[in-house]
Amino acid sequence: MTYEQALSFVERIKDIAIGAPLEGRVIQSLAIGPTDWEQMSDFLNLRIQKGEETALIEFSHFGKSLSVYGISVTHVEGSVPNWEMIVLDDWEMIISN
Repeated sequence: MTYEQALSFVERIKDIAIGAPLEGRVIQSLAIGPTDWEQMSDFLNLRIQKGEETALIEFSHFGKSLSVYGISVTHVEGSVPNWEMIVLDDWEMIISN
Protein backbone atom coordinates (compact mmCIF):
# COMPACT_ATOMS: atom_id res chain seq x y z
CA MET A 1 0.00 0.00 0.00
CA THR A 2 1.10 3.60 -0.39
CA TYR A 3 2.13 5.88 2.47
CA GLU A 4 -1.24 7.63 2.45
CA GLN A 5 -3.13 4.31 2.44
CA ALA A 6 -1.00 3.03 5.34
CA LEU A 7 -1.66 6.19 7.38
CA SER A 8 -5.39 5.88 6.75
CA PHE A 9 -5.31 2.20 7.70
CA VAL A 10 -3.49 2.94 10.98
CA GLU A 11 -6.08 5.58 11.86
CA ARG A 12 -8.91 3.17 11.07
CA ILE A 13 -7.65 0.26 13.21
CA LYS A 14 -5.58 1.83 16.00
CA ASP A 15 -8.35 1.98 18.60
CA ILE A 16 -9.21 -1.68 18.04
CA ALA A 17 -5.75 -3.13 17.34
CA ILE A 18 -3.77 -1.69 20.25
CA GLY A 19 -4.34 -3.99 23.19
CA ALA A 20 -5.74 -6.80 21.02
CA PRO A 21 -4.30 -10.27 21.64
CA LEU A 22 -2.99 -11.82 18.41
CA GLU A 23 -1.06 -15.04 18.03
CA GLY A 24 -0.28 -15.27 21.74
CA ARG A 25 0.85 -11.69 22.23
CA VAL A 26 -0.77 -8.31 22.83
CA ILE A 27 -0.27 -5.54 20.28
CA GLN A 28 1.25 -2.56 22.07
CA SER A 29 1.82 -0.22 19.14
CA LEU A 30 1.52 0.09 15.37
CA ALA A 31 4.20 0.92 12.84
CA ILE A 32 4.44 1.38 9.09
CA GLY A 33 7.31 -0.25 7.23
CA PRO A 34 8.23 -1.96 3.98
CA THR A 35 6.13 -4.96 2.98
CA ASP A 36 9.26 -6.72 1.70
CA TRP A 37 11.10 -7.73 4.87
CA GLU A 38 14.40 -7.76 2.93
CA GLN A 39 14.07 -3.97 2.56
CA MET A 40 13.60 -3.38 6.30
CA SER A 41 17.29 -2.68 7.03
CA ASP A 42 17.45 -0.16 4.15
CA PHE A 43 14.30 1.48 5.48
CA LEU A 44 15.64 1.63 9.07
CA ASN A 45 18.91 3.17 7.89
CA LEU A 46 17.03 5.78 5.85
CA ARG A 47 14.78 6.46 8.85
CA ILE A 48 17.84 7.12 11.03
CA GLN A 49 19.32 9.44 8.41
CA LYS A 50 16.22 11.39 7.34
CA GLY A 51 13.46 10.66 9.86
CA GLU A 52 10.57 8.22 9.78
CA GLU A 53 8.07 10.23 7.75
CA THR A 54 10.62 11.10 5.06
CA ALA A 55 11.72 7.46 4.82
CA LEU A 56 8.12 6.29 4.45
CA ILE A 57 7.38 8.89 1.77
CA GLU A 58 10.55 8.02 -0.15
CA PHE A 59 9.83 4.28 -0.04
CA SER A 60 6.29 4.87 -1.25
CA HIS A 61 7.48 7.33 -3.92
CA PHE A 62 9.83 4.71 -5.36
CA GLY A 63 6.93 2.30 -5.74
CA LYS A 64 7.84 0.12 -2.77
CA SER A 65 4.83 -1.26 -0.96
CA LEU A 66 4.31 -0.44 2.72
CA SER A 67 2.58 -2.52 5.38
CA VAL A 68 1.17 -1.86 8.83
CA TYR A 69 2.75 -3.88 11.63
CA GLY A 70 1.47 -4.63 15.11
CA ILE A 71 4.32 -4.58 17.63
CA SER A 72 4.58 -6.49 20.88
CA VAL A 73 7.58 -6.11 23.17
CA THR A 74 8.28 -8.63 25.92
CA HIS A 75 10.81 -7.98 28.65
CA VAL A 76 12.65 -10.81 30.32
CA GLU A 77 14.65 -9.71 33.33
CA GLY A 78 18.36 -9.69 32.58
CA SER A 79 18.02 -9.91 28.80
CA VAL A 80 17.38 -7.74 25.78
CA PRO A 81 13.68 -6.96 25.11
CA ASN A 82 12.12 -9.18 22.45
CA TRP A 83 10.32 -7.25 19.71
CA GLU A 84 7.74 -9.23 17.75
CA MET A 85 5.96 -7.84 14.72
CA ILE A 86 2.90 -9.11 12.89
CA VAL A 87 1.70 -7.78 9.54
CA LEU A 88 -1.80 -6.37 9.93
CA ASP A 89 -2.59 -5.69 6.27
CA ASP A 90 -5.32 -8.36 6.38
CA TRP A 91 -6.65 -7.08 9.71
CA GLU A 92 -10.25 -8.06 9.08
CA MET A 93 -9.26 -11.66 8.32
CA ILE A 94 -6.89 -11.83 11.31
CA ILE A 95 -9.47 -10.75 13.90
CA SER A 96 -12.20 -12.98 12.50
CA ASN A 97 -10.15 -16.12 13.25
